[in-house]
Amino acid sequence: MSEQTARQQLIAEQDRLIRHLEHIKYKASLSGPDAQDAWDGLIERYEKRLHRLQEISGHSVQNATDTVTF
Repeated sequence: MSEQTARQQLIAEQDRLIRHLEHIKYKASLSGPDAQDAWDGLIERYEKRLHRLQEISGHSVQNATDTVTF
């Protein structure tokens, strides 16, 4: 696998994680306060994974998850 192909796969994975994170944040906004801790933990794990991928690929999508409004 070439370096370019590997990089493209990392960027595609970042995009997939961003979409999942946006969906999770949307679902969290619909849930009650009792479930908020669970949602927060899941969101934190996805954000950490996304950050690691951005560090590895050198391709950062700045504030991609912060621009989602509900």
